[in-house]
Amino acid sequence: MQEPLIQTPPEQPAATKPNRTWLIAGILIAIALLIILGFYIWGKNLRKHTEEAVQYGLEAQQKAEQHRNEVSANSTAYKNDQYGFEFSYPKDWEIKPTTQEQGASVAQSDKEVFAVSVVDPKTLTSGYPISMNFRVFDFPDLTTYRTWLKGAYTGPDGQTFVQPASTAPQTLGGQAATRSDVFGGDQLGVHIATVNNGKVYELSFSDPGPNDEQNTAHQEQYTNILGSFKFDR
Repeated sequence: MQEPLIQTPPEQPAATKPNRTWLIAGILIAIALLIILGFYIWGKNLRKHTEEAVQYGLEAQQKAEQHRNEVSANSTAYKNDQYGFEFSYPKDWEIKPTTQEQGASVAQSDKEVFAVSVVDPKTLTSGYPISMNFRVFDFPDLTTYRTWLKGAYTGPDGQTFVQPASTAPQTLGGQAATRSDVFGGDQLGVHIATVNNGKVYELSFSDPGPNDEQNTAHQEQYTNILGSFKFDR
């Protein structure tokens, strides 16, 4: 029997289609693993930065506490029960009573009811003695005080050496205060004042700048004294 000229090819097995469900599941699992890995790395870095920040904060607190202890160990306390305030000053400084502000008229000076200064005795023989002055005035408010201050530092030509009160935040004894800068000669006078129990309390000091060979150290001492000032009532 003769074979047919055209033969039918044998049937091929049907191609197996990939299971799309498993493919999608694999992709989702891979994405989930990447997300988990990302969160792990982020959390690890976050913990590291947090620990570093905490450590930095602890070191800063320790340094601040050490500095306070050093300042306290080298300081002497002054307390005035009559006017209810106290402060600390360097042990090698001296307490001195002060006279009424030079240049003020008698009527203006009568408003000063108390004054005391702390002085660095090593600078008394120099042309720029270093001191911080504490004064109490019988003024009802800071506006009256500043009027007096301008009068005390007004020259014969009517020119005042008192600059406008500083708008920067100032505090004295934990209370809002005003700062007035007085420019005279080659020194800057700083006057910080606040009202407590119906009286004006003023802390003042001079900054001779480069004329003071230990200006940096004295500025730090000024800051420490100012920071230690507080009211008892």
